[in-house]
Formats: sequence, structure tokens, C-alpha cells
Amino acid sequence: MWTQVKLGYDQGIYAAVQQPSYGSGREGLLVVTFSGLGQSMSERGFLFSRLRKQVVSVPCRYVQFDYRGHGDSMGSFQQVSVSSMTQDAVEVLTHYLGEGNYSKVICIGHALGAEVASRAMKQIAKAFPGIGWMRIAVSPPSWTMTEASAMFAGAALQELAEMGFLAAERLFPGKDYYGFTDFDRMQLGYLSNWGAHIQHIHGQFLSWTLIEELEEYRDCRCLTEGLGESLWVCGAEDRTRITTAGKAGFKVLILSGVSRYYDHASAADRVIHWITEELRKQSELHPSQLS
Repeated sequence: MWTQVKLGYDQGIYAAVQQPSYGSGREGLLVVTFSGLGQSMSERGFLFSRLRKQVVSVPCRYVQFDYRGHGDSMGSFQQVSVSSMTQDAVEVLTHYLGEGNYSKVICIGHALGAEVASRAMKQIAKAFPGIGWMRIAVSPPSWTMTEASAMFAGAALQELAEMGFLAAERLFPGKDYYGFTDFDRMQLGYLSNWGAHIQHIHGQFLSWTLIEELEEYRDCRCLTEGLGESLWVCGAEDRTRITTAGKAGFKVLILSGVSRYYDHASAADRVIHWITEELRKQSELHPSQLS
């Protein structure tokens, strides 16, 4: 059964949760999804909500949530940073790990959400010994993107640094939301890298802290660290990340003909099918032992 709950120290994080049957013993799998920057818990193209409907038959607790400043959760986007998103993720994971008795946690993240999940896992894994961890990263963000100083107008970037926040329209100017003819393609690619879409970002204020922390990802990231099992889902054109995942010993599933899952409906269908099958397999390896 699906319910909406409020989580976090201030009850400011809204989540949708599939509640398993309770009883004594281990509950098997805890599955938590982590959306990309600026996205609600449903994720772009409703990926995580569509996945939720597919895994109803899989014995697990499935949690979707909105970071603060996103979706239905409290706060404004002006307050959002990689650190704040990670703290929200820690609060969600800690709540359910403290409440339940799981044998394995599977974190599914899209773009920046995959890095947020990795940072949260790194922070709390030692506090919950005996639990297995797995990351599924869908189109993980690149660390070879153009630097912000070369991408944004100097005056806008300086104003952002001085004020601490700035309207997104100043950093990403443009008005053609249909054909994107007057937007800078490099800037649109920058947003896509983190899982964001210009239509969700325009109308918001962005913080200097957010831009700084996104820049730091180039040299400091948890996504490529060995934190439990890792499965990456990448577009066929994403050779750098495919190669990196392979060298790290991560399992890689490749989407042919696209760069990202939302480039074509069939690619999104494949992602949902692959992840559903992986969760089904993991549920058999880590069955619920509720009585």
C-alpha cells in the first residue's frame, strides 16, 4: 500500500512509501530513489513513479522523496546545495534504517542523485553494520564538464558570488522553451548533466554554494568510490563513464542509440525493465523473513 509521509527533523521532507507487511525478523530490501537536480520525486519522464508501479510485486520497501526546496517538500530552491541534498538523503535513509531491520539497501539515483546517494551511503554505512549496500546510477554526471567561469557570463557570475544567490534567468538566458533556439546549448548540457531541465530551473533562484559544490565534483566525488555493489546505466555515447565504470569493476548496462534514458521512450522502458529485474533478483538473494 502506498502512503505519503513526512520525514526529517522538521517533518519538511515529503515522501511516497510502499509499506510492507510488518512482523518480526528482517524485512529484506529497502529501495530508495534519488532524483536529479531540480526534479521532484517522480523524476524526469516519471521514471521513478513508473518504476514504483513495476516493482509492486517485488518484496521490498520502496521510498521516493523530494529534497527540501524540491517538489512538495518545504524550503526554497535558493537554499538547495549538494550538501543540503545529501543531508536530506541521510535523514531519509537514517529514518528507515532506524525503523526497520533490513539485510540490504539499494539506492537508485539519476544524474546528481547518484552522487547524492553515494555521499549519503558513505556517511552512514558504518553506523549500520551488517547491511549490504548497492548503488544503481542512471546517467551518472560527468566530471569533465566545462568550468562555470567559462560557461556563464562574467557579470552574472560575479553578481551571484557577491549576492550569494541569483535568478536562474540571469545565468541561463533564453525564452524559447519549445525549440530552445535562444538558449546556449552548452548551458543546457550543463543542466542535463545534473539531471535538471531549464523549464524547472527558470523561475528559481540559484545559490553560489550550489554552483561552487557542483564545480568541486570535478575533483572530489563519491560516485566512483567502491561503496558496496555498483550498477551504472549509461547511454552508448557516454564512453568516458562506461570506461570508468568498467575499470572500477562496476556492472554497466548500455542504452544503445541514446545519450540519456529520456532521449527516447524505449530507452526509459529498458531502464525500468533492467532495474525491476535487478530488484527481483536481489529480493531473492535477500528475502524478507517477516513472520
